[in-house]
Amino acid sequence: MKKLLLIAGLIITSSFANSAESEEINITRLKMDKTFDNHQVFIKTSNPSDNPINCQTDEKWHYVLNIDNDYDQNIYSLLLAAKLSGSKVILSGSGECNFNDAIEDLTSIELL
Repeated sequence: MKKLLLIAGLIITSSFANSAESEEINITRLKMDKTFDNHQVFIKTSNPSDNPINCQTDEKWHYVLNIDNDYDQNIYSLLLAAKLSGSKVILSGSGECNFNDAIEDLTSIELL
């Protein structure tokens, strides 16, 4: 039983270790593009992660947000507020590139 708990703990820890959390940064660019079939916002920050996840191969954009529900639209509102005010934020990614093959999915924003 102890081995099972240890293995479960290591799996959970490693999944969080692979996600990127930024330091205090500014949003420098936001982009939406109608040519994509989904509702995505591409996000560029003032300081990209020093340790990007494996699927993060796009050097132009640091995160992508799929805004297909109310919660994601609220995150988008905070991104806009941060960009327009010049406020610093802390962004967290999922550790995966589900919405775009080369850009980490954004999961949270902390407006400072």
